Amino acid sequence: MVQQIKMPSAGQTTDEARITSVKVKAGDPVKRGDILVEAETDKAILPVESYAAGVVLDVLVAEGDDVHAGDVLVAVGSEEDRKSYVRSGESAPAAPVVQAARPEPEKPASAAGGQPIKMPSAGQTTDAARITSVLVKVGDKVKRGDTLVEAETDKAVLPVESYLAGTVLEILVKEGDDVTSGDVLMMIGSGAAAPRPAAAPAVQAPAAPAAPAAGVLDEEEYIPIIKGAAPAPRPAAPAVAKALWPAMPNAKMLARELGVELAGLTPANGVMLTRKDVRAAQAAALAAERALPAPAAAPAEAEYEVLPMTKTREVIGRRMLESVQNIPAWQCTVNINMEACMALKQSYQEKRGVKLSYNDIMAKAIAVASRKFPLVNARCEGGEVRVYRHTNVGLAVGLEGALLVPVVKGIDTMGLEEIADKYRQVVKKARDSKLAPSDMGCGSITISNLGMFDVDQFIAIVNPPESCILAVGRIAVQPVWDGQQFQPVHMMSVTGSFDHRIIDGAYGAQFLRELKLLMENPALMLG
Repeated sequence: MVQQIKMPSAGQTTDEARITSVKVKAGDPVKRGDILVEAETDKAILPVESYAAGVVLDVLVAEGDDVHAGDVLVAVGSEEDRKSYVRSGESAPAAPVVQAARPEPEKPASAAGGQPIKMPSAGQTTDAARITSVLVKVGDKVKRGDTLVEAETDKAVLPVESYLAGTVLEILVKEGDDVTSGDVLMMIGSGAAAPRPAAAPAVQAPAAPAAPAAGVLDEEEYIPIIKGAAPAPRPAAPAVAKALWPAMPNAKMLARELGVELAGLTPANGVMLTRKDVRAAQAAALAAERALPAPAAAPAEAEYEVLPMTKTREVIGRRMLESVQNIPAWQCTVNINMEACMALKQSYQEKRGVKLSYNDIMAKAIAVASRKFPLVNARCEGGEVRVYRHTNVGLAVGLEGALLVPVVKGIDTMGLEEIADKYRQVVKKARDSKLAPSDMGCGSITISNLGMFDVDQFIAIVNPPESCILAVGRIAVQPVWDGQQFQPVHMMSVTGSFDHRIIDGAYGAQFLRELKLLMENPALMLG
């Protein structure tokens, strides 16, 4: 009996995944528990195991394919099943043979077997990114693991690596392009670079030997190979005025930015609309506008400067608005005597040579307090409250034009020195734009410290789906009554913002009281 091995649920936040490796091929014997494929979700690499023993009859996915929960990945059956097996939906096995036999003479110009390199998932909170740099060019040789492009997400700069070796045939994006998960960035194959012959300069030369034709080659855009379509000469006039021709992704993007309607445009190459066609249409429209009577004179000088809304700022705004609209947050404040923490920090510096920060000490105190108040480790996800076993504490890091929250996982299993080292590492990665998606978006509580800017107290916005965020003010000397007289004491305010769906008032207040007790008596953290 043929068993269909399907893609399991990819996680808590998504049912989408991308195949990163296929471990078997048709004809391989497998047993229950053998790993058939590996799929990358937004959080981890998920191994997909066989739940049947037998022979691999068919592999229905390839590396780089996007799949969803329930999609059939591999068919497994017996040797007898192998003889009669026909892939579901195929009319006859001869069809692909005929298809490959006829158009194949045109394939030398392209690299036969070219594979698309697609944009991976950009993180847990968004699948959008912006290309910041393209590190290869057409014709370059690449190997597995080489970085091809870098894309900026809402959190960090994400390197996109090649998952196969070969030659760069086509590059379909440029710096500044906006892309989403699954978009094809470039084509890589084993043969010679396709764009060289596809550009067909020799065909153009007899028809248009004038000087402008040579200048166009610098901006020539390479057309994907369309099966069965020969590289036709560029027509002088469109055959159908209102035909909707296929367009390259960057041409569609440029058309949206410039407000150019693609319907009715005819590609100069006779195959597919490119950016040059879009620019030509815009130039024609501008020329028509210039022919109209000139409008009234514009003001001599603008009264304000327009700053572009970067993708990072867009995502920060969207996430904060989502928090304010969807989270019933409440706040309360405690003032902490920091004399003991200051002495602890100085002792580590003098006797161990370790520079602790007050954020490190607070993270340790949060982890210890969470033993009594486990809802601090909770997240509101998928319409339910999930309480995690370990304490993952995020730290808000302000950068120029951005705000990132790198997370250190498993704080409850670490000592102060290890916590300090881990935070130094993730903060450096944040400032160098090297944070990976796995370094963010997995916390349950965040520390936001503005004390270094002489801020006494403030309210922070809960970072969804976390349960709370602690806003830390500066350490300032205040008079404190000791029962007989006022003493100068270094005090610090901590304001907690809590998600009322998870943490109620009394619970949050008791957690802050426990946090205050631990920071005023650091020796209690050893228990």
